[in-house]
Amino acid sequence: TMKNSALLPSLLAAISRRCEGRHTLTATIRANPGEHDVAFGFAAAIARALAALPGAAGVSGETARELIALDPALSSRFAASPSTVEGGEAVRRRALAFVDILEAISEQNSLALCLDDLQWADAASCQLLAMACGRLSSLRILIVATTRGSHSPIFDQRTVITHALLPLSRDDVVDAIRSSGSWPETPDANRFIESLIAVSEGIPLSVVERLAFARDRRLLTLHNGVWESNSWDAASIAIAVESPLDHRLNACPDAECAVLLAFAGAGTPLTESILLDTVNALARATSVTLKEEARSLDRTSVLAALSSLEVKGLIVRIGDGWLPSHDVVSERMLRGASPEKQRDCHLALAQALSISVAPESTARAVRHFLLGDNDGEAGREFARAVSE
Repeated sequence: TMKNSALLPSLLAAISRRCEGRHTLTATIRANPGEHDVAFGFAAAIARALAALPGAAGVSGETARELIALDPALSSRFAASPSTVEGGEAVRRRALAFVDILEAISEQNSLALCLDDLQWADAASCQLLAMACGRLSSLRILIVATTRGSHSPIFDQRTVITHALLPLSRDDVVDAIRSSGSWPETPDANRFIESLIAVSEGIPLSVVERLAFARDRRLLTLHNGVWESNSWDAASIAIAVESPLDHRLNACPDAECAVLLAFAGAGTPLTESILLDTVNALARATSVTLKEEARSLDRTSVLAALSSLEVKGLIVRIGDGWLPSHDVVSERMLRGASPEKQRDCHLALAQALSISVAPESTARAVRHFLLGDNDGEAGREFARAVSE
């Protein structure tokens, strides 16, 4: 397990690439903040990823029943009906189902299972994983889990090795800066690098955000892998701001801010159609002040905002949706939003999800109606789902 570093996603990607091939399978599953209170939500995502791997079809019928209970969509992979067991016995049976499917997969190939952002995993999933991990010592499986400033029962295992990722040393920061491109060997450029080392305080995310902020301000350019500047002194002054990410977010046009707020409020990946409905509902909310041109965003405008935010490194694509590139982006967007704006964001998400046919959209709609203080609509949405 690894804790407390802005480099965790890139480290997981590097571990995954290192393990690929040579009869080794890899699977990376990220816990989403928007599902922190959804029982077995993270476990369902893991089950979905494992079921797609070679060897998974060799599980027992009882395991298939428990996996389908976790994720009903898996009924398309396993010919079984979902288990109806509840409570503590459900946790035990589902943990055994995880052991069974991992055994089936590892009989054919070694497996590297990467679990990202465990601080957002729900309690039921953590309990299930802790029970399963205690039975995996004899299997050809490497589990790499990351968390930020929190503890999980998954770590209470005799075979777990925990690494706290501390701020980088000065030499490591220099290596990180030098690896981002070629730098001119001039006194001005060297002074800029020294300034960047000093203000970043060994935090990788700070290095990345300060370089991005200077690029956004057109004080730095990266052309054909070479860093250039018309004024290294001005760039040095710019990167010394207290929070470059806040400055970058504040500089985003209204349409991009509306998109980022929708992502931050959702806490889970949003598809294009749900995002479009959410942003337009949010733009009409009285708590949100947007310029006139951003009050009705068509598909072209939303896609343009998404493209710009991807270029800026503020969002990343996950499957058929998008998500903020780091938890800090969501945290800063929500911190800058008033309680009224956060409420309207949740209601906009709820309205968009209530008309979606995507799996689990109804449960997510109910959650956002509740977070938006509209218990009546939450109840009606739940009743409609039960009656269908």
